[in-house]
Amino acid sequence: MHGGPANCMGYAALCAALLKGQLEAAALGDRYVVEAVIGKLYVGDQDLHAFFTTPFWKDHDVVRITDLTSSEVIVLDPALYDHLEIGRVSINSKN
Repeated sequence: MHGGPANCMGYAALCAALLKGQLEAAALGDRYVVEAVIGKLYVGDQDLHAFFTTPFWKDHDVVRITDLTSSEVIVLDPALYDHLEIGRVSINSKN
């Protein structure tokens, strides 16, 4: 989508809205919960936010998809995908 400057909140909100629409169109809307949530980026134990001073990376929004039938949770990172082509990320509940 073309437009003005974007941030991870906008990326996550748009991705979540589009995904919800696609799930509804496929009659799967009741099976999945799709949420834009705040997360942090880590590589190992290193908090990557410590290396950035721009507001773009201050807080980091991702999309969490929960399959209500299996309890599987998938996390997508639309902003990270756009910049580095890394789309699916892991959850670390300790941080």
